[in-house]
Amino acid sequence: MQNVWAQKPKLTKLSSNLGESPYKMPNIIWKLLNTRDITTEEQVDNLIQPSLKDLSHPYKIDDMEKSCERFLKALQEGEHVCVYGDFDLDGSSGVALLNQGLKDLGFKKISLYQPKRLSEGYGVHSHAIESLKEQGVSLIITVDVGITGNEAVDTANKLGIDVVITDHHLPKETLPNAYTVVNPNKGTCPSGLGHLCGCGVGFYFLMGLKIKLEENNIKHNLNLKSLLDLFTIGTLTDLVPLVGENRSLVKYGLLELKNTKRPGLKALLKELTLLGKPALSSSDVAIRFAPKLNALSRLERGLLPLDIFIEEDTAKAKLLISEVIENNALRRKLQDQAMTEALEIGETFVDENFVLACSEDFHQGVVGLVATRLSEEFKKCSFIGSIKGDKVTGSARIPKETTFNLVDALEHCKDELEGFGGHAPAAGFHLHIDKLEGFMGKLKEYFDKKAMEELDKDVVTGFYDLEARLDDFTSAYLPWVKKLEPFGVGFEEPIYSLQETFLESYKELKGGHLRLVLASTVTRKTMNAIWFSPSIKPDEIPQYVGKPLNALVEAQANYFAGRETLQLMVKKLSFNA
Repeated sequence: MQNVWAQKPKLTKLSSNLGESPYKMPNIIWKLLNTRDITTEEQVDNLIQPSLKDLSHPYKIDDMEKSCERFLKALQEGEHVCVYGDFDLDGSSGVALLNQGLKDLGFKKISLYQPKRLSEGYGVHSHAIESLKEQGVSLIITVDVGITGNEAVDTANKLGIDVVITDHHLPKETLPNAYTVVNPNKGTCPSGLGHLCGCGVGFYFLMGLKIKLEENNIKHNLNLKSLLDLFTIGTLTDLVPLVGENRSLVKYGLLELKNTKRPGLKALLKELTLLGKPALSSSDVAIRFAPKLNALSRLERGLLPLDIFIEEDTAKAKLLISEVIENNALRRKLQDQAMTEALEIGETFVDENFVLACSEDFHQGVVGLVATRLSEEFKKCSFIGSIKGDKVTGSARIPKETTFNLVDALEHCKDELEGFGGHAPAAGFHLHIDKLEGFMGKLKEYFDKKAMEELDKDVVTGFYDLEARLDDFTSAYLPWVKKLEPFGVGFEEPIYSLQETFLESYKELKGGHLRLVLASTVTRKTMNAIWFSPSIKPDEIPQYVGKPLNALVEAQANYFAGRETLQLMVKKLSFNA
């Protein structure tokens, strides 16, 4: 079995007769666009300057107009409505979006509800519905949740509460008996908007309700553009495809977020030194911004992301952001402690094909993060569990660029589990501690079989878009790659396989990271590169100075002392023998 790097399989192969670019763009950018089937001037225009006029009409989504009619009635009769959202950032931004949107449309009685991640868990819960009934709620709209909430919806019906479900997750065999189910992915919806996240479906609901009010000559103060900062956070953090409407709205949403009027978001951007950037990128949101907010619901210490989104007082917002940073520091401490122990368990746990680590010392809120780190450290599927009493609650992750399906693996172990769910690359599970040994045995059966199937195959350990040389990264590259933003699922940031390059020099940074100076073997052009968590120990690097190398890199903007320069971010690197 041999490790290899390969071009991404979904890309279009470049024609040997590559046409002329319709713009004066670097040749490497034109090649990149061609691999993504963007080959005409019109397609380039649509990519870099999408029009909001081309958005799909909200009533294309099944049950949308009926939902809007029900809310028009609620507005006219002064009903008490509740926005019920999931606890993740998609749900949280969706709750904030609907809260502001309904207020701007004239609703006076609005309650907000999110279940707690650790103590309540995912979903629409009957006990919450009963509590909302006691508060006088007569109409509930869900966001990013509800499509599998059959039992809770039945409870609502018995109590005389109408439920409008807006969601994007896949349903069970039977849909909930709700007043309406607004979900592009429910199986019978013709809209073609299945790429929307939960917050995105909520945004489309407000579009539809705005239309309904205007049809009835009802005045309002809703400016949909002002909600695009929340739409962008939900869309980028939920990793839905950045295609169609998502791409257009996030393109403008990043501008809205940069100039946000929300005191909480503004204070967080300032704390992270993102407020003064010329432009925000999708990676700024996903890598720097979102984890700080996600840590709030993971640790469940009182303050939640929703509190940051809806805070209207600037002074209070600054205090909340101080708590966010403090909470994130605790999350990192708990994560590092769990990671240290998990690495020790992983080193002593003998299995060639997967890692299993469970401990009473693991905080339940960080097991998913530790599973991700461990899967990359050992290059194996990792299952990390938090033990509380006689219960084990865990998360599983696969290494990047592998094709294991964790749901299939957990399905093989179902007789040992009390429950599981998730997606192919990320899943959750829980079981009784007495079943832990049996769970380990079932995992071994599954992964031993998979390993035998893969034995004679070359394993692709890295994918790239194009081959490139340092001379391809001219001064025109950075302005053009910015025009291609936003990057995300379905339109990923380009990765290049670097050719004809050697290591000229290096500098060790804090944390064991490396700053490299790479040089072309042909022209001697040099570029700076950052290599985080290098696979080669820093004290081994001197022997490779002057030696040719192979690398997979991203080319990114680096902001320092008010200057913007182009640098490479090393994803994978190996030196030629």
